[in-house]
Amino acid sequence: MRLKNKFVKWWVQNLLSKKFTRAVPGFIVTNFDNFSNKTSYRLLLLPEDIFVNIENRLVDKSEKYKESLVKLGEDWGYNFAYLLSVPVYTGENEKAVQRFISFAYKYGLTSWVRDVKYLNIDLRKGEIRAKSTDFVIARKNRMGLILYQGCIKGLFQYVFNKKIEITSIKLSKDFSDIEFTMSITDKRYNPSFKYSREVLSQYREINAIRPLSHFKEGGDSAIYDKVFKTEDGLFYWRDYCLIYVGCIVLYLLESRIKEKQVLFDIGFDWGKEFFQGENLNFFLKTFVLFGFGDVAVIPGKTPKVVMKYFPWEPLEKDVNDFSLVRGILSGALSSVYSKEIHLKKTSLMKKHDLFEAVFQ
Repeated sequence: MRLKNKFVKWWVQNLLSKKFTRAVPGFIVTNFDNFSNKTSYRLLLLPEDIFVNIENRLVDKSEKYKESLVKLGEDWGYNFAYLLSVPVYTGENEKAVQRFISFAYKYGLTSWVRDVKYLNIDLRKGEIRAKSTDFVIARKNRMGLILYQGCIKGLFQYVFNKKIEITSIKLSKDFSDIEFTMSITDKRYNPSFKYSREVLSQYREINAIRPLSHFKEGGDSAIYDKVFKTEDGLFYWRDYCLIYVGCIVLYLLESRIKEKQVLFDIGFDWGKEFFQGENLNFFLKTFVLFGFGDVAVIPGKTPKVVMKYFPWEPLEKDVNDFSLVRGILSGALSSVYSKEIHLKKTSLMKKHDLFEAVFQ
């Protein structure tokens, strides 16, 4: 599959994107009518550079992290597809698979990649082939472990209910073009984590869009068009590329990565740089637009950040901190207040349909 008509590609990246994703202050959710699902998948807008640095720093510490980060991405992709009720291939519903290919192709063009040269599946050979331009993260570090190698595999592993193996990856000399071939094996795929049916109604209730009490710049999506710049499907704020990331990624990072200080430091460095010379209002606006819910700062010797309607995932029981987010907030506050601030503690509270995170 390939969009040869430049107008059609522009239409997908600039107009259809709003059909795929609904962004209002505090909340970013999928907005699909492609599949028969009643659950919107909660997303965050986060800097591409943070994930580039996570992969680079962790792999520098140990090559074993390559496998861990790919597996983390696989579980993200698998559960993304599951939550959206993407059709599973049965051998008799090839049209459903082609429909998924169309969805994956268009979604990629509105979220993670500047252009897709082709995305083809040969069911007879059991082969998946794709070539893209400027696939986020991978274009900067030649790996793309979480998203490119992991999440994409996870999506297809859900669709085929088989283990998928990457048989080749080719990069152009400037890393802008990346081409992969995947093989659909005969082995059944078993994710290390899967949403249960029982939590879906809870997921919908807790992550439902609601009015904010602290944000005063309106509650509709128009503000995103004013703040963010879109270039060929990729989002930019100033010169920083931002990408849609499933909230589950924060939980998976926290529950599986032992190098918590590395996560904190990466977040701190980015937050301090991005918020240099900015004020508290800009701080609040940023985290609201990134999708973190209703954000407030309580002044004190060390400010306290309260995020009401923080994105909830059933993996909440496995985490008691969000080192990466705590780092971003600490770096941001350090710039806003012109003094070094390190938030030390995260408190999580779930009550009925409310989930709140407090960083202090």
